[in-house]
Amino acid sequence: MEENEKIDINKKIQHLKISDLAAFKLYLKDIWVDLCTRNLNDSEKKVSIKTSGLQKILFIKYYDLPGILSERVFSVMDINNNGFIDLKEFINGMVTLFCEDFEKNSLFIFNLYDFDRDGKISKEDIRTILSYIPLNKLNYEARVQSQEELFKILENCFSAIKSKVLNYSKFIYIIENINSDIYLLLYLFLLQNKPFTKANINNYNKDKSNSPSKQISSPKKLIASPSRHSNFSPYILFKRKNGERRSSVKYETSNLNKKMLLNSPVKFQRTKRNSVHEDIIELNPLEKNLGDNEEEIKSDNNDNFDNNNNNNNNNVHKQVKIHKNIKINNKERYMHHHYNNDENFKLIPAYKQEKDFLPPNENNSKSESIFSTKKKRDELEENIKEQINFEEEEEDEEDSDDEKSSIEGYLYKFLNNKMKPIWFKLIHKDLYYFKDKNDKHKGMHNLSGLFLNEEDTLKFDNKKYYGFSITYPSKKRYYYVNGEEDYRKWIEKLKIATGYTNLLDIYEVKQKLGNGKFGLVKLGVNKKTGQNVAIKMMSKKNMEEKDLELLRTEVEILKICQHPYIIKLYEIFENVDYYYIIMEYCSGGDLFSYLENKDFVISEDLTCKIMHKLCTAVYYIHSYGITHRDLKPENILIANDKDPSDIRILDFGLSKIIGPDEKCTEPYGTLTFCAPEILLDQPYTKIIDLWSLGVICYLLLTGDLPFNGDSEQDIAFKIAYMEPDFVIKFKNKSKECINFTKKLLEKDAKKRMNIEEALEHKWFKKYSKDVIAERVMIKGLKGNTFEFYSSDKKSQNNTSENK
Repeated sequence: MEENEKIDINKKIQHLKISDLAAFKLYLKDIWVDLCTRNLNDSEKKVSIKTSGLQKILFIKYYDLPGILSERVFSVMDINNNGFIDLKEFINGMVTLFCEDFEKNSLFIFNLYDFDRDGKISKEDIRTILSYIPLNKLNYEARVQSQEELFKILENCFSAIKSKVLNYSKFIYIIENINSDIYLLLYLFLLQNKPFTKANINNYNKDKSNSPSKQISSPKKLIASPSRHSNFSPYILFKRKNGERRSSVKYETSNLNKKMLLNSPVKFQRTKRNSVHEDIIELNPLEKNLGDNEEEIKSDNNDNFDNNNNNNNNNVHKQVKIHKNIKINNKERYMHHHYNNDENFKLIPAYKQEKDFLPPNENNSKSESIFSTKKKRDELEENIKEQINFEEEEEDEEDSDDEKSSIEGYLYKFLNNKMKPIWFKLIHKDLYYFKDKNDKHKGMHNLSGLFLNEEDTLKFDNKKYYGFSITYPSKKRYYYVNGEEDYRKWIEKLKIATGYTNLLDIYEVKQKLGNGKFGLVKLGVNKKTGQNVAIKMMSKKNMEEKDLELLRTEVEILKICQHPYIIKLYEIFENVDYYYIIMEYCSGGDLFSYLENKDFVISEDLTCKIMHKLCTAVYYIHSYGITHRDLKPENILIANDKDPSDIRILDFGLSKIIGPDEKCTEPYGTLTFCAPEILLDQPYTKIIDLWSLGVICYLLLTGDLPFNGDSEQDIAFKIAYMEPDFVIKFKNKSKECINFTKKLLEKDAKKRMNIEEALEHKWFKKYSKDVIAERVMIKGLKGNTFEFYSSDKKSQNNTSENK
């Protein structure tokens, strides 16, 4: 066997690393202090600066990476595992990532894969993390292609050492001798999407010349060459003419905040009835006085998606609503409050992350298989070859970005009834201020997650000053410019640094569609395309830190979830008071309303179609480590009135991204759809979503819930300890659908049918015999199953290619 080609990794990535360690540490200290004290006033800063720690949500705003990546970086840096990063942890972690050689940063990358910190990583650990590295196109086709490539890479790596798990030494052995993709794909992505530029670091040079220090030679370190022919090959980064500059073909994985091209629905979050959240329902049958000393919580009845349904007296609907009192342990709770439905939302200014967004045409929204034709595959491979062979030099992109967002000059602060001039310099997202423009800066403000507003002009001493403000979570700073031309220059640069875009420049906001947990859902129309969208408006007023984390998780999940049966997210806007989530508009309403209109009677064939599509979507999200945790008919939309099986899963507000072997303990969900293990306060996995699918299937087939009762305690007890009726309710149903539903409603999570078994079930042969046969065959061949299980259509690709 011919030995693999080797590359000197320390030499190859030298241009991406920070060489001035002293300047970098000074910069990191300033950043850490600024982020930790962002919510404090000046007097509080002096008291708390020594005891502060950097919170996860602030770190994520600074180092904003897609999906689970920011959280994993935070977790690895949090050595003490206390939920905060102290100054030493922050500096050591960032230096390891952006300054150290292979010997140290490779351990950091290994730890990113090691979800449970046991010193071992599996194939699924690696695949889950790498799945969040975005491709050129954020659509279902690209996801299928990426999963196929990841499968091949991981098979090659793990088969070479004949092991199911890797410790650190085996991880290094693979990188050095087999293939370095599992290291380079992630590490280079982190380097390219660093939250600062070299110009920021140059600002801390001791000689004040702002010229970069000389590159320090690193010891030679040979590792195996990465893949060359891959849709997101790290080799593209190494193709530099004369070793001087990067190819003009960028890795196409710049911060997802700049590349958010996704989609999501409208008639969503109709209700969050009986959301369990952090409240445990005690179900020990030996306790006679259940909940005697527990706090009583009343469910809010103002969350209906459509006010027209408020007067519906359907008996089944009442059973699903369950708006009676529920007794719970007195644990910390959140998200029980509801916005007061004030429709006077502040619409401007609002921010978004992607500059020139244009939603796809409604008529072309459906994804088609990546393997629909051989021509498409050839075109993809040809495109990859062109990228790899591109030799043309181009101006350094980082330098170009610095020029676009850099400016310096005098800004005025109105202090003690005087206009005091202060020299400011904006570099990337950092605003520095100086005692004198030729002196070292006195301090800095990082603008990540802050908001720019243009203010009224101010006349003072017969001079006209143009004002703007920068808003923090708990304060506002005002600045003035003496001269309209200079003011416009500052505003232009600050808009780039903060990601400012006006929502109303792009969308016309129309009538209310419904109420959400923290606000409203309104119809919107894209002014350029005329396309209808749903605008979810969420007030920050009642949001706690945990709510903000859940919202951030929901958005990141929707970014990655490019699937035909998952709601599409188009973009996010944000201002000081509100979030605006722009999503796909679904005219058919939610599945529960459809059932109501049909008197809860639909055919087994239609149920089979709906369940099959739901299962493909759940397989898709589970493959990315996502657990939905609140699957129910209210969170399933019908895209149009013509086809009730054309569904979209939405509302990932309680979802969580977890590692393959991780377990959750937070009891989130809606009571009537919660799995027994949640109610019994047992650690659980993604298998809880299969229980919810079972409840949905039971309801679709019978028109009733599997577990009913006169109180929440009664219902919870039945879910945990009693069996549903499969005799009378399923009297005229096929044996296959009964078997399918029973296996989903298995109380023992270890015995419950998993998502792959569900998609192979014989009941689905009613829907498509060929699809099920193909799944079973490809699984038997031990090939990549992603496309076969995440789609409800038979692949037109030659199956032999996957052998």
